[in-house]
Parts: sequence; structure tokens; C-alpha cells
Amino acid sequence: MRCYDIITVGGGLAGSALAKAMAERGARVLLVERETNFKDRVRGEALAPWGVENVRRLGLFDWLAEHGNMLQYWRMFLGGAQVAERDFFTTTPQQAGHRGRSYARR
Repeated sequence: MRCYDIITVGGGLAGSALAKAMAERGARVLLVERETNFKDRVRGEALAPWGVENVRRLGLFDWLAEHGNMLQYWRMFLGGAQVAERDFFTTTPQQAGHRGRSYARR
């Protein structure tokens, strides 16, 4: 019988990142995912700039960059007119925007 230090249920972004980080630190990790193929469906997957920095430290940023997009600007509109704008790249310590998942149309 195999023994594990950590069993992670769910191979999404959070579960996979946790499993990778713990395995790199020497933990015996089992990652369990019920889906055998990725189902392209809308989810609430987004990372704030501080989360993007954590992904960089985990060594997952390049993979994430291939599978998503980064929102650089936040713009607020009132009555159809833009009243505010924030550039996340220049106003966050991480110099990163909100990271989101890109979805293919089917």
C-alpha cells in the first residue's frame, strides 16, 4: 500500500499548483481528478496581481500565459462615459494585471 503526505482532490488551477508546490518540497503527493479530458466551460478562474506573482514563484507562469490572458487595465464607466482607469502593470508591486482563462468558442 502506498502512503501519501497529501492527497489533493481536484486538478484545477489551485489543486494542481498546490500539488506541484508540495511535491517540490519533498511531500509524497497524490492528485486525483475525475475528468479524463478538459471540458471547455466557463468558470470563475481569475488571479489578482498578487496571485500572478505566486504563480511566477511556483514556476507555472509560462503555462498559464499559454492558456489565458492578462487584463492590464481596469476601466470604470458611468452613463457610457469612462470616468476612471487603472493600469495594473504600473500601479501594482507585481507589475502584473488580473490573469484570466481564455475560452475557445464552440
